Amino acid sequence: MGNNSHDIFDKIFKRIITLSSPTVINFINGIFEEDYPLDSELTYNWTESVDDKLKKAIADTIITINRTDSFHIEAQMYKDDNSIMLRMFDYGYNHSKKRPEDIYGDDGIRCGVRLIFPKQVVIYLDSSKHIPDSYIITLVIEGGKEFSYSVPTIKFQDTDMSEVIRKHMIILLPFKLLKIRERFKREYDSYTKNGNSVKLQNVVQELRDIYERDIIKTIEASFKNEEISRHDMEILIKLTIRLFDHLYSKYSSLEEVDNMLYDQSLDLDIDRYMDRIEELEEELTQLTTEKEKAIAEKDNTIAEKDSTIAEKDSTIAEKDSTIAEKDALIEQLQNELNRYKS
Repeated sequence: MGNNSHDIFDKIFKRIITLSSPTVINFINGIFEEDYPLDSELTYNWTESVDDKLKKAIADTIITINRTDSFHIEAQMYKDDNSIMLRMFDYGYNHSKKRPEDIYGDDGIRCGVRLIFPKQVVIYLDSSKHIPDSYIITLVIEGGKEFSYSVPTIKFQDTDMSEVIRKHMIILLPFKLLKIRERFKREYDSYTKNGNSVKLQNVVQELRDIYERDIIKTIEASFKNEEISRHDMEILIKLTIRLFDHLYSKYSSLEEVDNMLYDQSLDLDIDRYMDRIEELEEELTQLTTEKEKAIAEKDNTIAEKDSTIAEKDSTIAEKDSTIAEKDALIEQLQNELNRYKS
């Protein structure tokens, strides 16, 4: 595997580990069997950042939740020379030195420090051959006392989809494209040499199933179930497409592969879902505009009626005043007539 391949895998992993906080907290809760509220505070213990275009890499991935509990997540493509065990211990030790807790004797004198290691896990994204369930380092101190330090592993390609969903490992789904990479290459090489396309067609269909069913549709379902945000969904799909191009563009002579990402028959739920959202937004905007217009017209009508009523009230008041004057005059004349009669 060349450096370019290693870089893109590293950058994609470190981009997905910086998705929205609720999504990352869900991921941590799943793989470490924790139960942090999704509004918990996250702190990333690195100095570099990575943007949507993957322009920068991040040194390591140690995340602190609520400024107290730290988690170190290390992603590996395949089994190395076993230096991973020492690296994990080294990362944990260096991180624990940042916040040592003093130990005091009965006499009140400081006599030591307590180092709190982050919880750690190694995730193997590709081949899991000869990978143990955990790595163990045993420290032997004076007097032959031993202390065993263990780091569990996750073998992602061996994890079935139900477990991926249950443990909130949705953010790792782009790497499912690695599952049949080596077998795809073997069948393609065999096809170019022997011309037997049956096995190749089978593996092409399997690739389509992984891409469409296992990755895209599961990401869509997670969004619909409000397990990830719309922005997270869009990023994961973009990263899946980018990784697909990186892994399989070399087989573009195969029409099925060349068309896979642009095949109109792949009427993905996400397209229909987004189209429906846009339609509903347009309908809502139109109804809101019509409602506001109707309210404005009603207000104008009421204002006109109020004005008309006010004018009528004024006319009535004037007539009442005239009637009152006439009543007074009639009363005056009646009084004078009564005097003459008497």
